[in-house]
Amino acid sequence: MLGHLGSFWAAHGVEALGTALGLVYLFFSIRQSPWLWFFGLGTSGLYIWVFARAGLYADMGLQFYYVAMSLYGLWHWLFAGSRLRASPLPVSRSGRGEWLALGLVFVLAWASLLALLLLLPGWLGLPEASFPAADAATTAASFVATWQLARKRLENWLLWIAIDLASAYMYWLKDLSFTTFLFLCYAALALVGYQAWKKSLLS
Repeated sequence: MLGHLGSFWAAHGVEALGTALGLVYLFFSIRQSPWLWFFGLGTSGLYIWVFARAGLYADMGLQFYYVAMSLYGLWHWLFAGSRLRASPLPVSRSGRGEWLALGLVFVLAWASLLALLLLLPGWLGLPEASFPAADAATTAASFVATWQLARKRLENWLLWIAIDLASAYMYWLKDLSFTTFLFLCYAALALVGYQAWKKSLLS
């Protein structure tokens, strides 16, 4: 029995722990609690290893971005300048100009990531990237959605639904069972988050 548990942990332990922390992260996201950023840091740290092992290099690199955005999000949610916020950061919407800027960021990020995923593994002597176009697209979209989350934009949840469903399929193809489950949960709970934040916006 202990041998089976040891084998399971060696193969899936880091992924399973990352999944657990990710679900706690999403719980605090829906509740608009700054604690989400602490659990985001832990989840991202573990998934750097998981995605590197799976050859999903764009997703691996995305985790470093998540670490930076977790620190920025924590600061932005809690502080205004150098003073502690007197009230929680309110939910808001992205305007047309912001969407145009974010769309440009997405296109540039996707093209850059795709080029890197196609070229860098050969240059560095690494295995070929898995699903480079899809990996680059979900990663580029995640840049945008994470920035929106840090700014508390309502629409971040709609982006996450699309990203999570596409990512879940990609992870299923890579036999990352726990991560597939996590991202299906993310997609379902993102809908809950959207409804909860929408009520907060209208109240």
